[in-house]
Amino acid sequence: MINKRLQNVAKTSLKQYNQVFMLLMVVLIAVVMTDGVFLRPSNLMGLAARASILGIIAFGQALVVISGGFDLSVGSLVAFAITIMVVINQAAGLLAATLAGIVATTMLGAINGTLIAKTHIPPFIVTMGMMSAARSASWLIIGGQDIVFYYFKDLIQPLFANIPGGPNILPILLLGLAFIGALLLLHKSTFGRYLYAIGGNEKAAVVAGIPVAKTKILVYTLSAFMCSIAAIVYLYRVCSASPAMGEEFLLESIAAIAIGGVSIQGGQGSMWGVLIGIFVLVSTTSVLTVAGIRPAVSSAVLGGIILLVILFQQWLKHSPLFVTAKEN
Repeated sequence: MINKRLQNVAKTSLKQYNQVFMLLMVVLIAVVMTDGVFLRPSNLMGLAARASILGIIAFGQALVVISGGFDLSVGSLVAFAITIMVVINQAAGLLAATLAGIVATTMLGAINGTLIAKTHIPPFIVTMGMMSAARSASWLIIGGQDIVFYYFKDLIQPLFANIPGGPNILPILLLGLAFIGALLLLHKSTFGRYLYAIGGNEKAAVVAGIPVAKTKILVYTLSAFMCSIAAIVYLYRVCSASPAMGEEFLLESIAAIAIGGVSIQGGQGSMWGVLIGIFVLVSTTSVLTVAGIRPAVSSAVLGGIILLVILFQQWLKHSPLFVTAKEN
């Protein structure tokens, strides 16, 4: 009886907390490969800073996917926001450039949501069109040139100059604020309940009186807003960009939310899971780098790991070993 009870507890824990187990496994491997350097505070701060851009994008992507949608335009929207900020900064200064980049990018998200909600064209098609349109706009605005932009770094870094890990503080702070905002929005608001309801069964949500169209418009607007904030962090950290950038953000954001347990079909997922998925992905990339694996091979290995993780989660979800009588 005790053994059976322990087995049930183990099964339930593995099913509910598999993302935590994955993160612990990746961290353990990283600690062994780096002789403990991985867990040094400076390295962990650097890891969190590296996760900031992806994390902010992934939180917005997660909201969209939980609602039953998909946003393929996130990477191009980041590039578009960067382009607007760089161009406006030359004419009107940094504050106006920042506001213009945020507003213009957020408006593109609202266009995504409006087209999806009002025309009922699949999100995949609409956001793919926006991905191409935003990328083309970025190319045309700056003539296809690479961007160099030190203004955010020159303005902000001196504020944290005397603090350990100073350059990493702003990205970590914005990542934390984005996480808290997305967490409260998804789990503590009526809007979050609407997202789960629409993603779970849109027809039932309509019958229940949920404002489906309005909610869809808002969630794609929020995703684009997150992309504009990620663009600020990108310019602060990297100080350069190209209008062709962005593809990696799309693939990595999808990977992070999938690893974090967000159902691609919609209606399921949590921000805590997404946060863990982000750090699993970033930590895995760090491990591959430490192992000396070339970027081209690293991408293939990372893709294989992501596929295995998703298959593992599907097995946990559907295997008779983990399906209780209540679920049946």
